[in-house]
Amino acid sequence: MRLYLKAKYRERIKFDEKLRVFSLAIALGFTIFSLRLAHLQLISGGEYKRLSDKNRIRLLPLKAPRGLIYDCNGNLLVDNRPSFTVSITPAESPNLPATLAKLRSFVDFDKNRIIEQARASRYAPFKQITVLRDVSIEQAAQIEECSLELPGVVITAEPCRRFPLGRYAAHALGYLGEINGDELERMSDQGYDMGDYVGKAGIELVAEKPLRGKDGHMQVQVYADGYPQVELDPTGSPRVRIDTAGRSLLTLGEDPPNMGSIVRLTLDSTIQQIAETEMGEHAGAVIVMDANTGAIRTMVSRPSFDPNAFVSFGRDDERIEILTSPIHPLINRSLQAFPPGSTFKVIMAYAGLSEGVITPETRFVCTGSLNIGRSFRCWKDHGHGSMNVVSALAYSCDVFFYNLGLRLGIDRIEKYARMFGLGESTRVGLPGEMRGFVPSRAWKAKMFKNPSEKKWYNGETVNVSVGQGYLLVTPFQLARAVATVVNGGKLITPYLIESIEGPEGFEMVHAQKTPRATLGNIKAMASVKEGMRQAVESRQPLYGTAWRAKKEGVPLIGKTGTAQVARFKVRAETKAQLEKIPYELRDHAWFAAALDYPLEPVVIVVFCEHSGHASESAVIVAGKIAEGIMKSRQPVQAAATTEGTST
Repeated sequence: MRLYLKAKYRERIKFDEKLRVFSLAIALGFTIFSLRLAHLQLISGGEYKRLSDKNRIRLLPLKAPRGLIYDCNGNLLVDNRPSFTVSITPAESPNLPATLAKLRSFVDFDKNRIIEQARASRYAPFKQITVLRDVSIEQAAQIEECSLELPGVVITAEPCRRFPLGRYAAHALGYLGEINGDELERMSDQGYDMGDYVGKAGIELVAEKPLRGKDGHMQVQVYADGYPQVELDPTGSPRVRIDTAGRSLLTLGEDPPNMGSIVRLTLDSTIQQIAETEMGEHAGAVIVMDANTGAIRTMVSRPSFDPNAFVSFGRDDERIEILTSPIHPLINRSLQAFPPGSTFKVIMAYAGLSEGVITPETRFVCTGSLNIGRSFRCWKDHGHGSMNVVSALAYSCDVFFYNLGLRLGIDRIEKYARMFGLGESTRVGLPGEMRGFVPSRAWKAKMFKNPSEKKWYNGETVNVSVGQGYLLVTPFQLARAVATVVNGGKLITPYLIESIEGPEGFEMVHAQKTPRATLGNIKAMASVKEGMRQAVESRQPLYGTAWRAKKEGVPLIGKTGTAQVARFKVRAETKAQLEKIPYELRDHAWFAAALDYPLEPVVIVVFCEHSGHASESAVIVAGKIAEGIMKSRQPVQAAATTEGTST
């Protein structure tokens, strides 16, 4: 029994000794592990964190190129070009202010803006912040050379919008700008982010959604001593090629960007450039439109601007000048409302003939003025003599239309003005279109408080009869009115977008709105058109007011209009007299015309702001545009003739 106990005791002692040794080994192991962990975390943690931050999988955004814009003949109007963008990832820059200060030695930017954006995105520290777009290749190369001194800074290649026509068609095409706070709040659910560029005007704004495309992204392995470089391939799509150390990067996953849809417009770039050139230094607008369909072939607004200034690097001064200029180049004059002057006589003539208050043979004698309590003068001081409706249109006799206005009365004048589409939107689809204004007896009674002012007076009817007073129209409205005269009485809807072609080949073609048949008096229409023809062609007994627009072989008809913006006792009959009048007080000049082809009539409306008499400005411009259109059509007509004879 004793021997057994001694054996058990010795075994227990040996077990305890082994247990102590094993426990000591475990304790020592944990001590060594703890010391190593402490060394890694407390002493070398910063260095390993820096290395791990640089050696990771990164999600790179790939910007989608915006869709291309073409004219009706397939000529490119807007495309994209490669550009360099400087960005920074806050989490990869241990000392962000110092990095930005170093970066400013290469490019100029708002340092405080970047710091504020970094603070705002502190919960997404690995999200790239755009520092500057469209930097020069020289600046991009300098930044790349110093990449080790600029942690977190990367240079990428992105598509940048390009407007090859420059100032031409700028108001039709529009421009891009960086998304603002209100837009971002409204459009963030559509994938927009801070720093994105969006359409601000024209087609770029109207077709923003299809033009934008869909951004993509790419997962790449980023090494400790290099940053991924993104460039554009020949198709304009961004691709990651190498890092700053020149090594091919491992692409782990890719969602390629989808280019925006192709937008085809009704604009004809050839006619657009003719109109832009012939407008010269005149401020104002030009509309060239298919009278049957409403397809807009030309839309000019002056003064203009270069849309490239809003997307190109180094043009800050030009951009600020555009935004702050007192002549407001961003305003689209073709959508603004002005007094129409004597162009309104076209509507007056049709109204009088249709209502039967005059016939083609009715005559009024013009002695130079009409007295109805006070004297209302004709533009021709000594009078035109006996005038019928055709000659009154040709020579723009005010007295004839004073008498016609009194016979019609303001109620019927308003009725016919609205039949021609005045006082309402043309629904052209461009932002900022004004409705113009057609005055009425009911409107005046509602607007004014004084009982004497509520009454409508004959003098006001006389003013409206010659396109003055309260009456206001836009160049687009006047173009539509002239189209109604030459297309057989149909009120059309102008439009700019012919079709939109998506990336999958889906095509959305313009759905032409059915014209409203508003004018049905064929005889009245014929008399009006003859008066407009004589305004261009007449030389006996007087020269028509648009005689300067006459070109051999050009079937142009039209009506001039000089709209007063202030009352003067002495008219500016010469250029020297005009220059003595302050610019903002000079008359506006109109010419509402059409190439009167039987099957394909084309409307040409020219508005020259503060340029004096229409015959000295708008008429000359329109005549040259019409001649240019005829010359541009000759090859097409010749080809059609040859094809016809060969069959």
